[in-house]
Amino acid sequence: MGDRFTKVIGISDLDVKDTGELIDDLRESSKGVVSIQGVCADAVYGIDHILQALQITVESEKRKITLVGRLEMDLLLRISCTDQITMALRDVGLRNHAHGCLILFSKGRKELLKISRRICDMRLDQDDSVLEPSKTKKELICKRLGIEFNEQLSNDVDFLSFLSERAALLTK
Repeated sequence: MGDRFTKVIGISDLDVKDTGELIDDLRESSKGVVSIQGVCADAVYGIDHILQALQITVESEKRKITLVGRLEMDLLLRISCTDQITMALRDVGLRNHAHGCLILFSKGRKELLKISRRICDMRLDQDDSVLEPSKTKKELICKRLGIEFNEQLSNDVDFLSFLSERAALLTK
């Protein structure tokens, strides 16, 4: 994606002591070279949802109009379609004993691969199928955003476009 290398890892039934600590440890081991964000799998409507939000975050960084200073947090806000960090963490943040995903992005391919291997060594239940779009996810996202699920949003392409537009419209 542009000058960034990206990896998305789906995880079924995350079982760690502390999700925040997991992400902080991964960030620390990359020495800040790899940006890492964890998200509840039910909050994302497929890989394309993540990639579109990431594309908006990267473009916002180029234009110096990110919502917050850290790109990982900007991405979380755009995936959740809110400018409130507390709400984003509560509603779409990575949760223990639930499906989730780790989103890694970096300008350095070597560093990204190194962190990816470290995640593989952690023996997490990696399962990309938890990221696939579904009607249930669509309904959950609509409910979280306070919008009524309707015929115009029933098409996957239209729904993804809607989410992307909502993410792009967020400003400081």
